[in-house]
Amino acid sequence: MLSLSGQLLKKLFLSFNDYLQELCSTQEVLGLSALDQNPFSSGPLPDFSRLSYLKTLRLQNTNIVGPLSFDHLPHLDVLDLSLNHLSGPIPMFKVTKFASLYYLDLSNNELSGKLSYTIGQLFNLILVSLLE
Repeated sequence: MLSLSGQLLKKLFLSFNDYLQELCSTQEVLGLSALDQNPFSSGPLPDFSRLSYLKTLRLQNTNIVGPLSFDHLPHLDVLDLSLNHLSGPIPMFKVTKFASLYYLDLSNNELSGKLSYTIGQLFNLILVSLLE
């Protein structure tokens, strides 16, 4: 079991582990979270609402399925959800919520629709990947 009680973390790298449920239930503020290449059981994008100050979220190749929902993570700089089984429409990125986002990788998923014009209002954005 992962225990973070009483600790304020700034960076956490848990690639190639299986700590997702414990991490999502913690109340600590995390600045960076790399959880890629974890053998999570197939399921929806986890609830990171307790980690609202999360700056980097890398969950590539983690068997996540279903629609995207991350409006509750307004401080994201990096979002990498590539190589999963996410479906549904490509979300709208509002500049008021994602002003600091500079890296967005949603490639190799099953997303549909067009990228909203609002993506052009994210002036810090330097990489967008939606490749199939």
